[in-house]
Amino acid sequence: MITSIQISTGSAAALGLAGYRISTLPTTAYFFLMGEGCRGKCLFCPQSSKLDARAGRVSRVEWPSYDVSSVLKGLSKSGGIKRACIQCSDEPKIAIRALELVRGIKGVRDIPISVSIPPIPIEDIESLKRGGVERLTIPLDCSNERLIQTIKGKSMDDVLRSLSDAVDVFGRGKVGTHIIAGLGEAEREVVMLIDSLFAMGILPSLFAFFPVIGTALGGRAPPSIESYRRLQIARFLVVERGLHSESFEFDQLGNIAKIHVPSEEIKEIVQRGEAFMVAGCPGCNRPYFNERVRGPIYNYPRPLEDADVMRVEGEINGSFACPGV
Repeated sequence: MITSIQISTGSAAALGLAGYRISTLPTTAYFFLMGEGCRGKCLFCPQSSKLDARAGRVSRVEWPSYDVSSVLKGLSKSGGIKRACIQCSDEPKIAIRALELVRGIKGVRDIPISVSIPPIPIEDIESLKRGGVERLTIPLDCSNERLIQTIKGKSMDDVLRSLSDAVDVFGRGKVGTHIIAGLGEAEREVVMLIDSLFAMGILPSLFAFFPVIGTALGGRAPPSIESYRRLQIARFLVVERGLHSESFEFDQLGNIAKIHVPSEEIKEIVQRGEAFMVAGCPGCNRPYFNERVRGPIYNYPRPLEDADVMRVEGEINGSFACPGV
């Protein structure tokens, strides 16, 4: 039986469990579920069994542990929380533990529940669906086979196979994955992957690599904000506007050099700002998950203000060409 659970600091504040002063509270309650310890080998993650890092962190965010009953009581009273997201470590029988937490959440709030979990057998995927999970995420993180083997110790084919199984069970648009920019890939690889995943019925979420001290990649720099803005625009065009990878041209380094859309459309996308916000399950805003509050802000956890739009315009100015520019 689960007696304690780690939750993000923002979630703790939103549930009334801690007095953290946070400018933007999460609209999703984020839980991290771990039993005996993660067996993952992810070189960027403090939870990796191979790393001597801070076990209280997932990415840059602190995840303190709380009594489950206190967490559920806080969830029952928190009207600002619109979704629960259970993020799971890589260990045997983690799906069973996730289902136990799902039942606990369902007992206090009728809100949609997402589960983010490493590749699991289709029988476990079906159990999660029957148990009331609304969306399933299976993170790829890396954009090519070489990186996923080196950084995560996994096979891309295995993760894609599990994602395909999840689409069969949950349906198109109800399965997601994560792509981390800045791990050594070319922008071309990210765009091609986003296109192929979306064609499979999978919603890709884009994150920026954030170096965590104590991990094997703790000394690596995050991606440039200019590169990340290009990828955010590309993702938005593929997922929201139906563009395909053939509409992008790349330079010799694999960076986006030209997008075959009218320049007015790019200007409209920048003005709206949606492309630069956190993109995940409905209700997900993950405040400051992959950036410091002082910036630069990679994924905005709220609608962009005029000053934010002006900043983004400066970040992408001259970054790529499109007809009419």
